[in-house]
Amino acid sequence: MLIIKMLIRYHKSCMTFLCKLNAGVSVASLTELSFNWTGFISAMISNISFTYRSIYSKKAMTDMDSTNVYAYISIIALIVCIPPAIIVRMIALLEGPQLIKHGFGDGIAKVGLTKFISDLFWVGMFYHLYNQV
Repeated sequence: MLIIKMLIRYHKSCMTFLCKLNAGVSVASLTELSFNWTGFISAMISNISFTYRSIYSKKAMTDMDSTNVYAYISIIALIVCIPPAIIVRMIALLEGPQLIKHGFGDGIAKVGLTKFISDLFWVGMFYHLYNQV
Protein backbone atom coordinates (compact mmCIF):
# COMPACT_ATOMS: atom_id res chain seq x y z
CA MET A 1 0.00 0.00 0.00
CA LEU A 2 2.86 2.33 0.83
CA ILE A 3 4.43 1.76 -2.58
CA ILE A 4 1.14 2.58 -4.32
CA LYS A 5 0.81 5.85 -2.40
CA MET A 6 4.38 6.83 -3.24
CA LEU A 7 4.11 5.86 -6.90
CA ILE A 8 0.93 7.88 -7.51
CA ARG A 9 3.15 10.94 -7.95
CA TYR A 10 4.76 9.47 -11.08
CA HIS A 11 3.36 10.03 -14.54
CA LYS A 12 0.97 7.41 -15.90
CA SER A 13 3.18 6.60 -18.91
CA CYS A 14 6.14 5.93 -16.61
CA MET A 15 4.08 3.53 -14.50
CA THR A 16 2.78 1.78 -17.64
CA PHE A 17 6.33 1.33 -18.88
CA LEU A 18 7.50 -0.09 -15.54
CA CYS A 19 4.57 -2.54 -15.41
CA LYS A 20 5.31 -3.73 -18.96
CA LEU A 21 8.98 -4.11 -18.09
CA ASN A 22 8.24 -6.16 -14.96
CA ALA A 23 5.75 -8.34 -16.85
CA GLY A 24 8.30 -8.98 -19.60
CA VAL A 25 11.01 -9.98 -17.15
CA SER A 26 8.56 -12.28 -15.35
CA VAL A 27 7.49 -13.99 -18.59
CA ALA A 28 11.11 -14.36 -19.69
CA SER A 29 11.95 -15.93 -16.34
CA LEU A 30 9.00 -18.33 -16.50
CA THR A 31 9.96 -19.58 -19.97
CA GLU A 32 13.59 -20.27 -19.01
CA LEU A 33 14.57 -23.94 -19.39
CA SER A 34 16.24 -24.10 -15.99
CA PHE A 35 13.33 -22.36 -14.21
CA ASN A 36 12.52 -23.14 -10.60
CA TRP A 37 10.07 -21.44 -8.28
CA THR A 38 12.56 -20.87 -5.47
CA GLY A 39 14.79 -18.80 -7.72
CA PHE A 40 11.85 -16.90 -9.20
CA ILE A 41 10.38 -16.03 -5.79
CA SER A 42 13.82 -15.00 -4.51
CA ALA A 43 14.30 -12.73 -7.52
CA MET A 44 10.88 -11.11 -7.02
CA ILE A 45 11.63 -10.53 -3.32
CA SER A 46 14.94 -8.98 -4.34
CA ASN A 47 13.20 -6.68 -6.84
CA ILE A 48 10.68 -5.54 -4.24
CA SER A 49 13.50 -4.93 -1.74
CA PHE A 50 15.42 -2.81 -4.23
CA THR A 51 12.24 -0.87 -5.01
CA TYR A 52 11.73 -0.10 -1.34
CA ARG A 53 15.40 0.83 -1.03
CA SER A 54 15.14 3.26 -3.93
CA ILE A 55 11.95 4.85 -2.62
CA TYR A 56 13.29 5.33 0.90
CA SER A 57 16.65 6.52 -0.41
CA LYS A 58 14.98 9.27 -2.41
CA LYS A 59 12.96 10.30 0.62
CA ALA A 60 16.09 10.32 2.80
CA MET A 61 18.24 12.18 0.29
CA THR A 62 16.44 15.42 1.01
CA ASP A 63 18.47 15.77 4.21
CA MET A 64 21.61 13.76 3.30
CA ASP A 65 24.13 13.53 0.52
CA SER A 66 24.68 10.29 -1.42
CA THR A 67 27.55 9.09 0.79
CA ASN A 68 25.47 9.40 3.94
CA VAL A 69 22.52 7.64 2.29
CA TYR A 70 24.82 4.80 1.24
CA ALA A 71 26.20 4.51 4.79
CA TYR A 72 22.68 4.58 6.25
CA ILE A 73 21.45 1.86 3.88
CA SER A 74 24.54 -0.25 4.56
CA ILE A 75 23.94 -0.08 8.31
CA ILE A 76 20.28 -1.08 7.88
CA ALA A 77 21.31 -3.94 5.56
CA LEU A 78 23.82 -5.11 8.15
CA ILE A 79 21.18 -5.14 10.86
CA VAL A 80 18.75 -7.04 8.62
CA CYS A 81 21.36 -9.58 7.47
CA ILE A 82 22.94 -10.41 10.84
CA PRO A 83 20.17 -12.76 12.15
CA PRO A 84 20.01 -14.95 9.00
CA ALA A 85 23.80 -15.01 8.81
CA ILE A 86 24.03 -16.21 12.41
CA ILE A 87 21.37 -18.87 11.80
CA VAL A 88 23.09 -20.14 8.66
CA ARG A 89 26.45 -20.07 10.40
CA MET A 90 25.09 -22.07 13.33
CA ILE A 91 23.66 -24.69 10.97
CA ALA A 92 26.84 -25.02 8.90
CA LEU A 93 29.32 -24.55 11.74
CA LEU A 94 31.25 -27.68 10.87
CA GLU A 95 31.15 -27.38 7.08
CA GLY A 96 31.70 -23.62 6.77
CA PRO A 97 35.45 -23.33 7.42
CA GLN A 98 36.22 -26.36 5.26
CA LEU A 99 34.11 -25.02 2.38
CA ILE A 100 35.89 -21.66 2.57
CA LYS A 101 39.26 -23.41 2.73
CA HIS A 102 38.48 -25.54 -0.33
CA GLY A 103 36.96 -22.60 -2.22
CA PHE A 104 39.96 -20.37 -1.63
CA GLY A 105 42.32 -23.26 -2.35
CA ASP A 106 40.62 -24.05 -5.67
CA GLY A 107 40.57 -20.39 -6.68
CA ILE A 108 44.24 -19.88 -5.84
CA ALA A 109 45.20 -23.11 -7.61
CA LYS A 110 43.31 -22.03 -10.73
CA VAL A 111 44.62 -18.45 -11.14
CA GLY A 112 47.47 -18.04 -8.63
CA LEU A 113 47.65 -16.16 -5.34
CA THR A 114 48.55 -12.73 -6.77
CA LYS A 115 45.73 -12.70 -9.34
CA PHE A 116 43.27 -14.11 -6.78
CA ILE A 117 43.99 -11.34 -4.26
CA SER A 118 44.04 -8.71 -7.02
CA ASP A 119 40.65 -9.88 -8.31
CA LEU A 120 39.18 -9.82 -4.80
CA PHE A 121 40.42 -6.26 -4.37
CA TRP A 122 39.02 -5.06 -7.71
CA VAL A 123 35.65 -6.74 -7.18
CA GLY A 124 35.34 -4.99 -3.83
CA MET A 125 36.50 -1.67 -5.27
CA PHE A 126 34.08 -1.76 -8.22
CA TYR A 127 31.21 -2.84 -5.98
CA HIS A 128 31.93 0.09 -3.68
CA LEU A 129 32.18 2.55 -6.58
CA TYR A 130 28.99 1.17 -8.13
CA ASN A 131 27.09 1.85 -4.92
CA GLN A 132 28.61 5.30 -4.44
CA VAL A 133 27.69 6.73 -7.81
